[in-house]
Amino acid sequence: VVGLDIDEHKLARLAELDVRAVRSEDFSSLDPSELFDRGRPTVVVDLVGSATSLAWSVEALDTGGRLVVLTTFRDRLISVDPRFLVFREISLIGSRYASKEEVAAAGELVASGAIQPVIGQVATADGLLGLHAHLEAGTLVGRGALDWRTG
Repeated sequence: VVGLDIDEHKLARLAELDVRAVRSEDFSSLDPSELFDRGRPTVVVDLVGSATSLAWSVEALDTGGRLVVLTTFRDRLISVDPRFLVFREISLIGSRYASKEEVAAAGELVASGAIQPVIGQVATADGLLGLHAHLEAGTLVGRGALDWRTG
């Protein structure tokens, strides 16, 4: 697993999780075949959603690879040659992250201690806009969580 980012706090957190942390300010300098132990990645999960990160992700994938996009920012477009997708058998997948059942299963895994989530900020309903501002600015480490009990 390789994590790409430009924020020092996020890169440090990735390293704490035993993820190879790579600065990605200039995608043109990142050769995917050198970043991963086994050549090009078979899956890229793009949490940035910029034209640059998405274009790099498509190009980085190995034959039969899948790009999973989890961002919903407006006006972030990429241009992809359909022939490239066909010849390399690449799939582009948009995901809303998880179904209700998957969220429940993840909750059980967290509650049992089997996994530990990376929560960068917890906010009440009153702090939702601030949390979203951190998400949009790319400064949120891990996930944001809402605490509906107060506020």
